[in-house]
Amino acid sequence: MYDAEQTAPLRREIVDAGVTELLTPEAVDKALAGKETTMLFVNSVCGCTARIARPALVDALKHQPRPAKAYSVFAGADKDATARAREYFVGYPPSSPSLGIFRDGQLVHFFERHEIEGIDAASFSLMVQSAFDRYCGEKVDESIPIHDPMAGIEIEPAALSALLKSEKPPVLVDCREEGERARADLPGSRFLTQELAEEITEKWDHHAPIVIYCHYGERSLQAVRFFKQFGFDKVQSLRGGIDAWAREVDAGVPIYT
Repeated sequence: MYDAEQTAPLRREIVDAGVTELLTPEAVDKALAGKETTMLFVNSVCGCTARIARPALVDALKHQPRPAKAYSVFAGADKDATARAREYFVGYPPSSPSLGIFRDGQLVHFFERHEIEGIDAASFSLMVQSAFDRYCGEKVDESIPIHDPMAGIEIEPAALSALLKSEKPPVLVDCREEGERARADLPGSRFLTQELAEEITEKWDHHAPIVIYCHYGERSLQAVRFFKQFGFDKVQSLRGGIDAWAREVDAGVPIYT
C-alpha cells in the first residue's frame, strides 16, 4: 500500500481537473448506478505510464462532449474501492492506469494499460477525446473512430526509398543485433546502441525525420514508441523491416532468417 504523502500530488493532479475520487466500494456502486455518461479512471503511482495518463486525462476533460460524471479510484492505495471498480470492467484483467467509459450503466469502452504504454500524453488525450466523441454525445456514434496513435508511424519501403533520394533525407537507425547488422544493413544507417539512444534523446532535434528499422518491423515499432515519449514527432518505423526492403526495393541486400 502506498502512503498518503506519496499519492497526494498524484491525486490532486486529476482532482483539480474536476475528477471526483471514490474511496470506498459503496461510493463506486453509487457512482456507477446512474444512467449518465460516466468516466472511471484507475489512477496509480506507476512512474512511466500513469505520468502519461494523468496529464492526458486532464487535457481530454477540456473537450466537448465529455462524460457527465468523472470519477477515479487509486490502485495500490484505495484497495477495496479499486477492487470494486474492476468488477465493473467486465472482460478485462486488472490494469492500472486504465480508463472506462460507461453509458446507461454499461461499460462501452475501456482503455487498458498496454494501450497507454509507449505513447505520449498528447496521443492518449486524442484517444480519450475520440472515445468521448463516440460515446458521450446525445447518441452513440459508432462511425467515429477511436484515435490510433500508431497510425502514420510506419513508412513503406518504396516511400523510404524516395525520401532517401530527397534533399533532406531522414536519418536511418538500425535497432537490430550486431550479428544481424553484419549480415545485412542499409548504407548510412546508425546502429542503435545505448550511447546513441542517449545522444538522440538529449541532443537531436525532436522534429527531425528519423526512420528506424529492424528485421521484420516489430522491434522498430517499439523503438519508435520509446522515442515518441521524448517528443520526437517525425520518427517512423520501416514497415516490414530490412526483409521488406530487400524484397521490394533492393535485391542486393541479403535476405536472412
